[in-house]
Amino acid sequence: MIMNLFSLSIRTRWRMLTEYLNVVCTDYRNSSYRKADLNLLRRYIFDTPFTISKQWALAHGLEQIYTYGETPIPGLRKIIEECEITDDDHVYELGCGRGRACIWLRHIVNCNVTGIECIGEFIRRTKDLEDDKLSFIEDDFLEADLGNATVIYLNGTMLSRIQIQKLSKKLSTLRSGTKVVTVSYPLNQYSKASSFEMIKEFPVKFHWGTGSVYLQAVT
Repeated sequence: MIMNLFSLSIRTRWRMLTEYLNVVCTDYRNSSYRKADLNLLRRYIFDTPFTISKQWALAHGLEQIYTYGETPIPGLRKIIEECEITDDDHVYELGCGRGRACIWLRHIVNCNVTGIECIGEFIRRTKDLEDDKLSFIEDDFLEADLGNATVIYLNGTMLSRIQIQKLSKKLSTLRSGTKVVTVSYPLNQYSKASSFEMIKEFPVKFHWGTGSVYLQAVT
């Protein structure tokens, strides 16, 4: 068990390093993004987002304490292309963590972005990175107002079945045509078949391996 965790840790660290080098070569030509991304990464030199998430889970008595994960930027780039997300969209990321994906969306895609996260420490560290097109909200996304979204993004692999069912019901009330992008499962498995139109499924590489991403639209 210990060796398996050690091996997984090494693979994850290697994938994160190669991801960062990819971002430097591809996206750091955008000076505003480069400045914002480096500013954010500098804030996690001494305590990683994984540690902060674990401490929060322990403090709240949660059984699952190793649930933190981020969408790698190369994977996010593929999602944007496959889902045809543009600068006209307003993307809500549910469970945005430290907000790195949100910052990339704001500066590279140039769309409006709202990150929603229940761990307050993440939100506190991103507040001064907000601008007229980027905002972070400390809230439970099952309770938050999502009415302005044209795109919902959820990398919620570790959510319970009950949480997914509640979220599916909430998302089904959004405006018709709102895009919903989920990782690992489609929402029509947890809701009325008529609530979401399945548009496509495609593979994306994450730090933990390759996962299926589903593009749906509210009917």
